[in-house]
Amino acid sequence: APNANNGLTYNNFVTNLNVSDNRTDWDTRVDWNISAMDQAFVRFSYLNEPTFTPAPLGPIMDGGSYQNDGFGVNRGENFAGSETHIFTPTLTNEYRFAYSYGHFGYGPDDPNFNAATLGFGGIPYHPGIGGLPTTNISGVASFGTYQDYPVIENQNSYELFDNVTKILGNHSIKIGVEFQSIRYSLSQPVADHGEYGFNGQYSSNPGVSFTGYGLADFLTDQINTASLSPTGNLVDSRWYRAAYLQDDWRVNKALTLNLGVRYEYFQPYKEVSGNQANFFATAPPGIATGGATLQMPIAAQSISLAPAFLGWLKQD
Repeated sequence: APNANNGLTYNNFVTNLNVSDNRTDWDTRVDWNISAMDQAFVRFSYLNEPTFTPAPLGPIMDGGSYQNDGFGVNRGENFAGSETHIFTPTLTNEYRFAYSYGHFGYGPDDPNFNAATLGFGGIPYHPGIGGLPTTNISGVASFGTYQDYPVIENQNSYELFDNVTKILGNHSIKIGVEFQSIRYSLSQPVADHGEYGFNGQYSSNPGVSFTGYGLADFLTDQINTASLSPTGNLVDSRWYRAAYLQDDWRVNKALTLNLGVRYEYFQPYKEVSGNQANFFATAPPGIATGGATLQMPIAAQSISLAPAFLGWLKQD
């Protein structure tokens, strides 16, 4: 029920929400002097910060926005280990391994609510992905589950490093390589539980400005826009490789030169299951002009595309 603005049909509800934010994090490290020639360490870091923000209009009507509604997941873990070996007083090698993991996401107050129980037809549902359609009414606040929910992301990466240091007279030479395997998965639908729009078009006086009211269109079930999207999960991965050569040359007591060269390669992301295409322009765009290429993964090039989609490509 309205509790502000004298009960008018806009800006008429104010609520205070109790937000839950519980954070646990810690770090631990163990150093081991194996011998005069070998030293090692291992380190582990942990973070877990679940949050929960009640929906402003309740778990069914919802009405929240991104990161300001429902549950939040923020979890990270990192492990690293290193071993340094002294072969001679002038030759040292350091090997290091690291692993990082992250799990992040946001979701509605009640992700298991089935809109069909209130008579909404055609809205896909399965546990964890539920809620009312996002309903946008011009002139008043929206209600329903936020259109991009739930957002679920997982990340993990493996890293290998090796550094060699050699002293040659007044030269301190360092050589190193680094390899990273980076992978992350993302699920962020556009409108997997539907999105409706009421803008006042059908209650307006045609040709007369500032007429029509979105709430009137809503009450008479006159939808201006509606959309529904599938829910998919993308898993992207790539490699990162790097190498360097450095020479700290002490020319004399007053002059030292730091010389070096580094190589880095960032592999473009690829979707490991071939579920992602790329669309890029090949000519300057304009009104009904321009050119572009749709680049499909090899595994998906035999799949027939919908005629409506191909027509859209030709039109644009």
